[in-house]
Amino acid sequence: MSWTIRVSQVCFAAWVLAGLGACSDSDSPTGGDGGDLVPKGSMQVLAFEGAQACSALEQHIEDTAEAMMREQLESFGNVSHGSEGPSSDAAAPVTAPENSSHSQTNVRQAGVDEPDPVKNDGRRLFSLRRDAAGLTLSAMALTPPDAMSLLGQTGWQASAVSLTDASPVAAESPQGLFLSDPDTVLALSTADNTYIHPVAIGAPDAVSTASPVLCLDSGCGPGFQSWIPPRTRVRNFDVSADAAPVEQWLLEVPGRLLAARRIDSMLYLVTQSSLRMPEGVRSVPDVDYSRVRTGSQAWREAVSATIAENNRLIRASTLSDWLGKLEVSQRLGGPQGTVTTTGNTAPSASDCARFARVDVATRLAWLQISSIDLNTRELSSQTLLADGQGVYMSNRSLIVFTSYWRQGDERANPRNLTVLHRFDRNDSGTLTYDASGSFAGRLINDYAIDETSDGTIRVAATDRDPVAYSHLSTLRKQGEALAVIGSTPRIADGETLQSARFIGDRAYLVTFRQVDPFFVFDLGDPTQPRQLGELKLPGFSSYLHPIDADHILGIGFDGGGWPLRLKATLFDVTNPGNPVEQMSLALGNSYTSSDATWDPHAFTLYRPAADAESALLAVPVRSYASGAYGTADESGIRLLQIRPAAPSAALQLQGTLTMTDLLDGAHRYDGWRRTDVRRAVFIDDTVYAVSDGAVRAANIGNLSAPSDTLLIP
Repeated sequence: MSWTIRVSQVCFAAWVLAGLGACSDSDSPTGGDGGDLVPKGSMQVLAFEGAQACSALEQHIEDTAEAMMREQLESFGNVSHGSEGPSSDAAAPVTAPENSSHSQTNVRQAGVDEPDPVKNDGRRLFSLRRDAAGLTLSAMALTPPDAMSLLGQTGWQASAVSLTDASPVAAESPQGLFLSDPDTVLALSTADNTYIHPVAIGAPDAVSTASPVLCLDSGCGPGFQSWIPPRTRVRNFDVSADAAPVEQWLLEVPGRLLAARRIDSMLYLVTQSSLRMPEGVRSVPDVDYSRVRTGSQAWREAVSATIAENNRLIRASTLSDWLGKLEVSQRLGGPQGTVTTTGNTAPSASDCARFARVDVATRLAWLQISSIDLNTRELSSQTLLADGQGVYMSNRSLIVFTSYWRQGDERANPRNLTVLHRFDRNDSGTLTYDASGSFAGRLINDYAIDETSDGTIRVAATDRDPVAYSHLSTLRKQGEALAVIGSTPRIADGETLQSARFIGDRAYLVTFRQVDPFFVFDLGDPTQPRQLGELKLPGFSSYLHPIDADHILGIGFDGGGWPLRLKATLFDVTNPGNPVEQMSLALGNSYTSSDATWDPHAFTLYRPAADAESALLAVPVRSYASGAYGTADESGIRLLQIRPAAPSAALQLQGTLTMTDLLDGAHRYDGWRRTDVRRAVFIDDTVYAVSDGAVRAANIGNLSAPSDTLLIP
């Protein structure tokens, strides 16, 4: 069965781009003490229509390119702008599954799976890694835990050529795995925008005829950086047999992967790319820096001349030059299978009419949202003329957030604005564009945003004016746009936001400067969010996780001076007006770190079926040798028991499953992180420590006596 590619009214699945929306004055409030940061634009979706759609699309791109180029160059010489071209559901606590026999990937939203380099099905483990040879997908049998085995491996080169011709493709970076059903594994990889200097051996130089010279491009000199557009690839593997995974199909879409999610049989990809400037466009003035003083009249004249020449090159480019070759390719039947491609680089008026932009400023980039039915192999895409920084997804929507470009205003006002683009998820699982909006500040990650069942979007933003502060804001669709309907006053002046979590009608925030204020907010009335309580502690929590309705666990660091020490803290929020630290537990001395402090996927919470009132937490740890602090090399997982009902023993360290012996000696592996423990997996009463080069198993009650160690080639 071949792929079916569908497009919607505001997208074109084969090739897409984005740029700067036409701007008009707007008096819509932004909330969060951001009234002076109102973006110019209506936040409405505007399509290119009619017989002149392609010419309007090209002018739109070139207007954007000129505005970006002018802003960068004019920051050097203080040149005035002169004439411009024409403007163109409430999240429930996500706790460990009750009475489960094995752990699963820790995800932001229940029912919405996220890619991770390690996945398990309760019997087998699948891992994706990159090393010098390329990318490798390994399948391993974890049971019985005293006789683990390697079932097989499948590898491919990280740097390859295009599926359709011999043009180069940038090196792929592994993005993680999905278990789409018991017999299928999806492996995701991506390549970012890449610039290269083609190098050739030239003729001998005039000074020394004995040795040739290296030349860039077709001659000698600085040359032009060739641009390789980004690609994202999804490989589908059959793992029904306990053997090496067998590739069934590969889908290649344009853009680097910003985020991926899976809900049942639907896969969602958010990809993006910037557009390159034409060859010859300079980002700095062409002057002799040893003779021309910055800011002098000669300098300003050079800047103006560079702008004029850059603009000539920009306006001389064609739409095909801007678009390049952005195709959707597919391969069925494994590495030697049949390849087909959808797309072209000579758009017609009807093709150009499928492009749409949001009427608000954004930099030269495109953003594509793809919905893929894994059962029918049908792909549909929504494309916005925008860029993206992060993604939140629930069962009812997908929201992309990105910074707003204020076209020079940053130098006069360093404060931030974030723009949201919301997509509806319909009954068939397909995403369609809904609305856009903005708020003051920026988001630290996708845990700082969520959406309730009535369509209220809640955000925890951080900003600076002139010192750092934070605030909570709520947005809801009003008319055709998302508008701020409520906001708190400034929170914690002089402190930066470290973590945020929305659970039911409450928000939990942690900020930090020298102490760790833990805040509790009531969002029951989204138009009037209000603070309920605050607790100040040394250090900070960089990740918050709900244990039950009245307890939040934080993973972070203490505040006892540099270097900070890893710790876990259990917060009791039974009385939200007076949150308390029920217990804190050190997880390592100085120079001990954990991926769980910055990657929630490394946080593994497990509730054994035999004990519903407690939970087990496993986090990877890595320590480095330091004579000054008396630390030694260590790699392993810390295992904690969490019992909120036991006040004096709410957090107890069960021990460490170490893999430190693999750091040196005969078992040492080369390559970044081959020996560092990345994840932990629970199956029944066994815990597994997983690195790129090994898996070690032990009974949760006897971590000092591992039952088996499996080395991964």
